[in-house]
Amino acid sequence: MSDERLKLKLVQAAYQEDVVSRLDRQTMMLTLATYMADQKEHTQATVADEEEESIGEFTDAKTQAGAISLEEKRLILEKNVF
Repeated sequence: MSDERLKLKLVQAAYQEDVVSRLDRQTMMLTLATYMADQKEHTQATVADEEEESIGEFTDAKTQAGAISLEEKRLILEKNVF
């Protein structure tokens, strides 16, 4: 990747243009690599959070379905007893 492209990528990643323009190639590459790794970790954490939330929603729905079923059974028993 050219120096200009590295600078563009860093500016797109919200680094200040005047700061980026003073960095040498090695520092730009390291900074971009660190940024990309952080973004990947953030994405993985977000996916993990969403999976946990989905599991929680499934468990809640399953629990509610079980509670409804128990309530229905109780009503049936009451009807049969009285």
